[in-house]
Amino acid sequence: MPLYLKSSKLKSLYASLRAYLLARNIIKIYKRLNPNSLNTFIKIFEIGPVRADLARALMNKLNTNYYICDIDKSKINLFKKRIFENYRFNDSFYKEVPNNDLANNYKLYNSFNIAISLHVIEH
Repeated sequence: MPLYLKSSKLKSLYASLRAYLLARNIIKIYKRLNPNSLNTFIKIFEIGPVRADLARALMNKLNTNYYICDIDKSKINLFKKRIFENYRFNDSFYKEVPNNDLANNYKLYNSFNIAISLHVIEH
């Protein structure tokens, strides 16, 4: 048994821990700003979800309607794979939102409780 973690496993562990802590802070702030809305479904929109670590952390803690958007179809497929591998969520679900639908659908555009864009500007 090796006494060290491989670099990829260490990165994965770090990403999961970082996502968990970020999700905890998002939930804490949301509870403080909206104390009466935690019993309902919370609509979350994430642009560029990458590894789905944050989505999994939020979907485990909250009843969410989770929407994602990314210009790279391979990233969407990675998200789908990771979100469904060995995880079951309460009543949460996710939906992919094509880029052009968001611009054309005013009702969808104005209906999210939380919007997240973590890795978009840096890339």
